[in-house]
Amino acid sequence: TEVHFGEGGDMKDVRLKILSTKLGTLKMGRLFPQWFESFFTGVINRALTVVWSTKLGGWISEKITEVARKQIPERNR
Repeated sequence: TEVHFGEGGDMKDVRLKILSTKLGTLKMGRLFPQWFESFFTGVINRALTVVWSTKLGGWISEKITEVARKQIPERNR
């Protein structure tokens, strides 16, 4: 995640940009071998990295920023 502050360093203008996420091993049950779970997890993690670089990723980052701003106490804004 990149954190950007507005001019003057005000917390009310903070912006977050998510660059990537990483999931732990996705468990699929006894029917799938461990190597396949690891392979599939890697595919999903690479796909998530691509998503964050798209407009959808930018939109999600904006929504996360809105939620984060609401969590900042009023005296720090």
